[in-house]
Amino acid sequence: MSVENIFPTKVYSTFIDNVDEVQNEISAIINRVDFMPSGKARGDANKITSVQKDAIKDYGLDKTYATIQNHLKIYCEELDFAFRPFRLYSWFTKNEPGDYLQIHHHNDVDITGTYYFQSSGDDGEFFFESPVIAAPHSLCYSSQHTRIYSQPKTGKLILFPGWINHGVLKNNSNNDRIGLSFNVSFMR
Repeated sequence: MSVENIFPTKVYSTFIDNVDEVQNEISAIINRVDFMPSGKARGDANKITSVQKDAIKDYGLDKTYATIQNHLKIYCEELDFAFRPFRLYSWFTKNEPGDYLQIHHHNDVDITGTYYFQSSGDDGEFFFESPVIAAPHSLCYSSQHTRIYSQPKTGKLILFPGWINHGVLKNNSNNDRIGLSFNVSFMR
């Protein structure tokens, strides 16, 4: 007899080794970042920079880019996927007290990620929704996790498939959380 997990979803989560270097690089530009309401698509719930631009490129965050690239390579190894050239688009997000981020996905990209530049750890948990959308309808599977939480912390990097639904709970703290989010599309 055997019981196997099928269709596993691998999520990469780590605290970067060169956190001081990346923090200093972002700290040098963060006061120039122009945050704007994200709009009705996200529920008017958080602030972002333009997703039509690339924050890493626009602000010259070369050390941050190299760090993300290094971790992408590790994640790809875990996925048994041959690392190859890619395009990366990035933007900053800001969750002020009371803000949240509605459930959404980035289904037209290969990998999505976030680096937490500023987080007290109690400013709204990040969560993933189960990709097995019918599981709650089954009595024997309904008690299994349909939502997995990931606590934000300064210096933490997460990478995950763009197609998985995710969001952020309401920020009930008195602190702003700032992250650098990005999408990765590998060359075909």
